Amino acid sequence: MGTKLTLPRAPLTPFHQEKLVHEFNTFFDVDGNGRLDWADWEKALERLTVLGGWHKDDEKILDARSLLKHMWGLLLQETDRNHDDSVSKSEWLRMWSRLVYRLKEEEQAKECRKLVERWRFWERRTEDPTSLESRLPTWVSQYLDYKFNLFDRSGNGYIDMDEYIYVLHDFGVPGRQARQAWIISTQGRASRWAGTRRKEKGEKEEHGEGEEPSSVRGETAPI
Repeated sequence: MGTKLTLPRAPLTPFHQEKLVHEFNTFFDVDGNGRLDWADWEKALERLTVLGGWHKDDEKILDARSLLKHMWGLLLQETDRNHDDSVSKSEWLRMWSRLVYRLKEEEQAKECRKLVERWRFWERRTEDPTSLESRLPTWVSQYLDYKFNLFDRSGNGYIDMDEYIYVLHDFGVPGRQARQAWIISTQGRASRWAGTRRKEKGEKEEHGEGEEPSSVRGETAPI
């Protein structure tokens, strides 16, 4: 977690870099060799399938595969300078740094960093055309959905503490550390998925117009 990005005027602080390197090491670099190749991403997809108890042809898995292929292409296109079809930690950081820098030029760097690392609370999406999230590349929003689906093992649109701890433990994070992260970040409340209009409509039908489940009202979890 000590890798530092050396690009001029890098918009990622050392803290943000450490978070993204943790993402690299924990969720993608399956063989631990410090580089990503497509085999690592295939294994990440297999783990998502197993954790969620889904079939390989499930819509969520097909969407995740499409997303990972797109992200892989972006990584190679933007960062694989030596054309070895693999991505180092520095190259991984460079992709995210460029995304943040482009938005920093719009004076939205602070909010963007929160969206990129997604350690902040998960909020309901807004349809405001001037909002930051509406201006993010589609793949970024899809990536955040992918991460949420990774933790939402039951597929019910929520992440509870048991799911959160189970998944992190499966990725090698000690249970006690995962529990502390959950409690500190969410005060123990369940995480709410910023879902599609279809899902939000169904939620309103179940809980009443404009009403959210009491266990998740106003709070969400870091993923």
